[in-house]
Amino acid sequence: MNNYQFVTLFDKFYLYRGLALARSLKNTCPAARLFVICLDDITFKILSELHLANVFPIAKDEFENKELLALKNKRNNAEYCWTCTPASVKYVLEKNPDIDMLTYLDADLFFFAPPDIIFDETTDCSVLITEHRFRKNIKWNEYYNGRFNVQYLTFKNNPQGLKTLNWWYDKCIEWCYDRHEAERYGDQKYLDKWPEIFDGVKILENIATCLAPWNLLTHKLSSKSGLVMVDERTPLVFYHFQSLKIFSENAFNMAVDYRLRREDRELIYLPYLLELQNVITKLKNEYPQWKPQFDQLENRNGFFKSLKFIKRKFLLKDNYFTL
Repeated sequence: MNNYQFVTLFDKFYLYRGLALARSLKNTCPAARLFVICLDDITFKILSELHLANVFPIAKDEFENKELLALKNKRNNAEYCWTCTPASVKYVLEKNPDIDMLTYLDADLFFFAPPDIIFDETTDCSVLITEHRFRKNIKWNEYYNGRFNVQYLTFKNNPQGLKTLNWWYDKCIEWCYDRHEAERYGDQKYLDKWPEIFDGVKILENIATCLAPWNLLTHKLSSKSGLVMVDERTPLVFYHFQSLKIFSENAFNMAVDYRLRREDRELIYLPYLLELQNVITKLKNEYPQWKPQFDQLENRNGFFKSLKFIKRKFLLKDNYFTL
């Protein structure tokens, strides 16, 4: 079986982001198989009816075990989703023992190039993790959020990979909350211990392949042969659209609390926003029972009263953008 095996999870409120992820993965890696843990019934219904090639929706009733169900009403929605992250990898590997390697993806990732260059680094490890690499002026975030980001995690179906995965699962069942403690934050800060206590854990070396708002400005972007190039030598494989606010299918704040350059907006953000717009429009037209939940648009000093009249124009204030 090929190594392009992925799993993600989301509910109806993240459905359009998850579909954008699935489309980007299909466009850049046609052989990829994406398992989707559907955290509510409507998400499973819609994904099942869409019949997307190589996308395998899994119903929550099939996925949730006794340990997860016992915690569902004790943790808020975000905390429960985080608790389900290691459980999603564990579930897919247990149900598909022929899978040699499985990669977890956050639903707000978007692929710009095939992931082969990242998979090349998995030949000599059992677990692959990625660092935040916060810019110097926001390096303090590492203390609270951890050195590593859950965004992209590869586990091999071998003793070392499963030992790490099962430890993480047990820790998240024990404690997974949206608050910062010395060595814990959600499902994420547990990763800081992995290189120290487990064999076979590798930190991704080709750091330019995966970017996010917190490290974007440390790199130079350009375009070449249809690819987004990072520092003129490495194709961007995926971008993590954390901090993106979505007010409708036409209005967005691209990166709350982060500065973006024009090339960032044009090469990375605009393709993603157009994809989101297409997905949201399709869902609203074909599935009227699906009700999107958008972020609330703040009207600061009346600045955004005329936002809806601006077409395809980047607003220099706070990264606001309309399509």
